[in-house]
Amino acid sequence: MKATRSLRPRLSAVVLLVVLSALLAPVAAAASTVRGRLVRSRPSGDYPAQGVGVTLNARAGRSARIVTNSEGMYYFYGIQPGAYQLEIWVNPKGAPIIQELTVGTAAYTDVPPIRVP
Repeated sequence: MKATRSLRPRLSAVVLLVVLSALLAPVAAAASTVRGRLVRSRPSGDYPAQGVGVTLNARAGRSARIVTNSEGMYYFYGIQPGAYQLEIWVNPKGAPIIQELTVGTAAYTDVPPIRVP
């Protein structure tokens, strides 16, 4: 009997962890990485638009802002599914370029390359 009583708390803790993992797994899996590239055109071909500000705005009012890297790439991590708007700030004093975006449950949401002036 003593052995059975000492196993019950451990077994209960294991069952609780399994149930919590099953409940939380879909939430963690739903987050996506939004990634894309900004390019500039010239007669010899496209080249990366480095150092351009990109803002990702959620319909719920939250936003995140980053700057493109040396390859013109931008990444937003841990983005939940929903409707978003990308704002590309080529000229901080001018109006942004707007791109509508829907994020799903896939691991990555790839935005096609966007040409900027």
